[in-house]
Amino acid sequence: MSDKKSNNSNKNAANQKGKTEKKAPQGGNLPPLLEMGFSLASFLMVTVPLVVALVSYLSNATVLDIIMRMAVTVAGQGILLCFFLRLLNRGILKSSQEQIIDALEQQKAAATREVQA
Repeated sequence: MSDKKSNNSNKNAANQKGKTEKKAPQGGNLPPLLEMGFSLASFLMVTVPLVVALVSYLSNATVLDIIMRMAVTVAGQGILLCFFLRLLNRGILKSSQEQIIDALEQQKAAATREVQA
């Protein structure tokens, strides 16, 4: 009985050791500005319709009016935030592309200098 328990504990220890040795994939982080933009957009997409619903409720609007106001708010805000995030994403990608191109050109120039020397 004790042999089975020790065998199982050894297997569990080996499984846990194998799990801890695995590394997370690299490159999974967004740039901070883009992360902040997505977080702000998510926050606004939740809070603004709730504020609209609360103000509508306090002004004695009917349930159908509240639903319609929230739907219009979500649709309009979604379009605006989508456009804003697209511009932000495009700017960050363009900047990253320029940095990569500059780095490749510098690397190419250094390689040609080494070949000539």
